[in-house]
Amino acid sequence: MSDPLRTPILIVRRHSIMEFIAQQALRRDLKRRYKVPTRDYFWDALDHLGQFNLPARAAWRRLTDATASVIAALGGRPPFVLFTDRLAGWRDVAKRHRRSPVRSSSLEEALAFLQQRAHFRDPRAYEDNYYLCDRSLAWFIVFCHHGDWHLFVPPSVTQRQRFRRWQVQAGARPAKPVQEETDGEDGTRA
Repeated sequence: MSDPLRTPILIVRRHSIMEFIAQQALRRDLKRRYKVPTRDYFWDALDHLGQFNLPARAAWRRLTDATASVIAALGGRPPFVLFTDRLAGWRDVAKRHRRSPVRSSSLEEALAFLQQRAHFRDPRAYEDNYYLCDRSLAWFIVFCHHGDWHLFVPPSVTQRQRFRRWQVQAGARPAKPVQEETDGEDGTRA
């Protein structure tokens, strides 16, 4: 069976593949797990998850270090998916791919693409939210249009010792008290 998300390759480097993927296929996968708002930020579908933030305006290096270390703590594995709220989209890409999600087999390449192509902290005031997750779609790292970094994880993950160690090491603070998950009422679909 062919993968419905496969489209032409964008970048190939040292066994790393980055490619644009179909927006409709990703949206279908997200809708299976979350109550995805039609016109609002995807962020609004994540309010049932635990949210952790780094201090506002942290340096890019600190954001990438925190991203790599939390993905390791979460057990995240490639492929990684980058997508936007479809406002500003990606910088300096063909118009047909400007708002397309991207799949990467390497976290390093995904972060490099984000740094080079996102309007994150753009001085010209272009704004968008940039989401990074793995294929599980269980957790999301958001490079926010306000220049901030946020992590959304299931409440059960926040109880793991490995996650708590990461939280202390990275200096990530919970945005709100984390509530326990309940079947059917947590925003996910059973």
